[in-house]
Amino acid sequence: MPWQATDADIQSFFSGINIAPGGIALALSRIGRRNGEALIRLTDGDQRNLALRKHKHHMGQRYIEIYTALGRDFITVAGGK
Repeated sequence: MPWQATDADIQSFFSGINIAPGGIALALSRIGRRNGEALIRLTDGDQRNLALRKHKHHMGQRYIEIYTALGRDFITVAGGK
């Protein structure tokens, strides 16, 4: 995704798909800058399947790749251990 994408941009991209409260984690590079990746926590498996249908759709000029991830991946990106 564009490195400057915000939570609001991501919510707009996934319009109609239920993102869990606090469910957007923007990944940062080792120097603390956004790296163009994010993890999204959805409310259930049905929402995950809807989100996967957005694979290779565009956000602005960039196409977005969508993959499944584990809960621990979200925690790591969101700042947990």
